Amino acid sequence: MAKTNKRKTRIFILSVCILLVLIAAVAFFGHQLLFNNLDQDEKAAIDDEVGKITQSIVEEILNSDTDYFSETAGTDSGENAEGSPQTSQSEGEPNSQPDSKEDRIASVIAKYENGFEKLKREADAILARLVEEVKADYKALIASGGGKTDLIRLGASYTNKVNAYESSFDSGVTLLLSKMGEDLRAAGMPEGEVKDYIRRVEAEYKEIKEKRQAQMLDKAKEYL
Repeated sequence: MAKTNKRKTRIFILSVCILLVLIAAVAFFGHQLLFNNLDQDEKAAIDDEVGKITQSIVEEILNSDTDYFSETAGTDSGENAEGSPQTSQSEGEPNSQPDSKEDRIASVIAKYENGFEKLKREADAILARLVEEVKADYKALIASGGGKTDLIRLGASYTNKVNAYESSFDSGVTLLLSKMGEDLRAAGMPEGEVKDYIRRVEAEYKEIKEKRQAQMLDKAKEYL
């Protein structure tokens, strides 16, 4: 009985040692795969792609600013959108203020909300594209007889791409938030309210990221 217990103890200790070695190996090689697999050219291409998307959105916002001021300039000069003289309001009727502080702030918020929504759609489209690519690569790998290590490398490769895109989109969001803050201040929003609004947008973006990451993980589990 004593010999049997000693044998079981040795087997248990040996099993634990083997498990620790495997965990260490996975941790080491997983780290190497995750952080040393994406070359600088690929990262630069991703940054350039997302940078162009962000810049296009910024330019669209700036152009909408130009349109807004052109319209208000026409209104201030006493002409309507068709160039005809404005008819005066009847006495006693309250005079509307299309360029009041509240309207300017609302205009800024609307433009940037639209910009953030476009950035989100672009991110969703890119991630959907990556999912289709990894599905195709996975099927090709299985058809060619790829092993577990090949699957790990494939998963790591796409994890790196997703992380790189996420980092680039983070930079895009930061840029839009910075410009939005400037425009809100210029429109007359108090500094405290500007900071509160930016924090709220940041929290919403973080929530969207977490949901997207969970969706990507679920997709990955289907194939890897």
